[in-house]
Amino acid sequence: IDIRKIDAIHCRRGRLGVGWHFLILVSGDIQLGRDIETCGSHSRGIDDLSVSIGVVGGVDEDGTRTNTRNPEQLEALTDLICFLSD
Repeated sequence: IDIRKIDAIHCRRGRLGVGWHFLILVSGDIQLGRDIETCGSHSRGIDDLSVSIGVVGGVDEDGTRTNTRNPEQLEALTDLICFLSD
């Protein structure tokens, strides 16, 4: 899955497209979602105060929610948070 597919899914659900500002793929690649200056749609009540980062995964083979973040994703997440903090 990638940002374009998630954007299409969110649009079909009646949203204004993908709600995240960034998406980290299984490979660790970072894709851009919403413009950073645009309010996200991810956490009711704090969307206008936050930047959102989605990470692909989060479910096991049975569809149960679990932590599936791999080292590449964690490194990308750390790098992105450091970049945004600066």
